[in-house]
Amino acid sequence: MKRILTYLTIAILAVSFSSCRKLAEHGSFSGQWQVLSIDYPDGTVVDSPSHDLYYRFYRDVATVFNRKTHFGATGNILDYREKESFTLQFPYKAKLSQFATLGMTDPDATIDPENDEVEGYTVSFTIRKQDSQTLIMTTQYGVTLTCRKF
Repeated sequence: MKRILTYLTIAILAVSFSSCRKLAEHGSFSGQWQVLSIDYPDGTVVDSPSHDLYYRFYRDVATVFNRKTHFGATGNILDYREKESFTLQFPYKAKLSQFATLGMTDPDATIDPENDEVEGYTVSFTIRKQDSQTLIMTTQYGVTLTCRKF
């Protein structure tokens, strides 16, 4: 009986020491970022005084979330180039107007409320500044998002 307990204890310890959490692949880029402002190409600046907009990056997955409208979407991080650029691909159906609240659409495009749903939405970003506390990124449409690590 004592021998069985010894083997069982060794087996439990071996399993617990060998298991691990997968670490973030993208260094300080990984984590949750709170949007502080959205700067549009026409000079319009939208501050986020209630801090309701978030981008989360972990491994090859991104989640965008608007706490005020309860909109959230999970997508894939494609073509990540450290401190340079990345692309987000959202393979599921979502409303384009919801992506617009996160600064991810063409500000000059007119969104038809009757035909607002998109599937497979993709947007590219250029990283302007990235450190452990600040992320400034610009979309392919010229919209600049200033974020802080949250």
